[in-house]
Order: sequence, then C-alpha cells, then structure tokens
Amino acid sequence: MKREILFPTPMYWKDLPNAKELNKYLFKHIKAWYKQDIKKGKPTGEFKTNSGFGWHSSTDMNDKKEYQPLIQELFKMAEMCNKDYGIKFDVNKPSPSGHFKDDYRISLTKEF
Repeated sequence: MKREILFPTPMYWKDLPNAKELNKYLFKHIKAWYKQDIKKGKPTGEFKTNSGFGWHSSTDMNDKKEYQPLIQELFKMAEMCNKDYGIKFDVNKPSPSGHFKDDYRISLTKEF
C-alpha cells in the first residue's frame, strides 16, 4: 500500500491486481441490488442527504456474502492503515458498550 501526505490526514491507496475482474463482478451484483430496490418502490435506495439525485445503497453491504471479496480487501487495507497509525482494533471483542460493529476496542501501539 502507498501513502502520501497531501493534507493533515494521509491519503492511502492500493491497486488490486484483479481490479478489472472484481469491478465486473461487483457491478453485476450492485446492478441487481439497485433493481431490487426499484421493485420495492425505493428508486433512490436509502435516503441520504448527500446522495443527490442518484441511488444510494443501504449500509449493510459488509453483511452480504456477494460483496465479501471487496470487504476482505477493504479490511486488509484498513488494518495496514491502522498499523501505520499505530492503532490496533480488536474486531473479535465487543466494546464495553456491547456493540460489535459500531465501535471497537482501540489500543494505541505508539504515541503521536
């Protein structure tokens, strides 16, 4: 993964070797998801104040098995970013609030 400091917050990016195939695979599933929303009478998907006039998926993509190839890559990249920042997330332990997805236990491995 590469990092560049353009602003106070570093910007990270990574080229995936199978990006073309992954995009084709994801497009097929996202298009089907959109069509399901149309059938349900939700032509704009989830209401989001920043979605403009287009469709916006619901926020449960990470729970859908068809998107796991992307989600796995995103979690790998997030772990690399966290490591670079010196942060360790324990996604296997719920936080003291009992929420698993909404907030994770965080421990710093280096000082800023």
